[in-house]
Amino acid sequence: RQRQMCIRDRSTVGRHLARQLGLRFADSDSEIEQRIGMPIRDYFADQGEAAFRQIEAEVIAQLAGQPGIVLATGGGAVLRPSNRRGQQRRSGEPHGSQPGHWEACVTMTRMHWGYCPGDAYKDLWQILQELVACTAAGGNYLLNVGPDPDGVIPLPACERLLALGEWMKTHGEAIYGTERIVPDWWDYFSLGRITTKGNTAYLILEAWSPNGSLSLNQLKNDVRRATLLATGQELQVRREGRRLLVEGLP
Repeated sequence: RQRQMCIRDRSTVGRHLARQLGLRFADSDSEIEQRIGMPIRDYFADQGEAAFRQIEAEVIAQLAGQPGIVLATGGGAVLRPSNRRGQQRRSGEPHGSQPGHWEACVTMTRMHWGYCPGDAYKDLWQILQELVACTAAGGNYLLNVGPDPDGVIPLPACERLLALGEWMKTHGEAIYGTERIVPDWWDYFSLGRITTKGNTAYLILEAWSPNGSLSLNQLKNDVRRATLLATGQELQVRREGRRLLVEGLP
């Protein structure tokens, strides 16, 4: 019931915007259900998330290629780079970021928006990856929590929210008030995600080389200094042609 409410609200806003702009409206979830011939939740439960995301990507690619359209997608769709690239090709955006203002509404569990005792929760790392990916693409991350019938937040959700809060205490500077990467910073970056604030770029990585170094290729800007956000440790930076080496990582 709650998922249907979310789709209806999203569709209402999309239809209103389409009317204001004089464009056609499409909802990717509605198109997906027409293609698969069943509710998304049933297909998700039967075939799994990977199969659903593949069909979702195909539908979004097809819809995004049509001119004069306002497209509403599910919250998880914009976290997939290929889906964002399809939107960027329509808007002329040159880099891996989503133009304009947008928000990803994402569940904490694998399937349901509301309370469902049997639904598995995403682990902390997946939630962090979604948060960082959304922020780096210029979006707002809205993480859904489903209280139980007594209005109590389930323990697994509390554990993840507390852990996420601890991570944000240390790394929140790279999330709050940041913007997507601007076109003249990097041509390509495959090691992680990047957010920016003024003249500062935040590189958010899960890991780096065991020798404590990081190589950034095709960096167009000069770097004055580099620090490790978690500790404030000053890192060494030196240039080798088009490659910038960051050394001294723990």
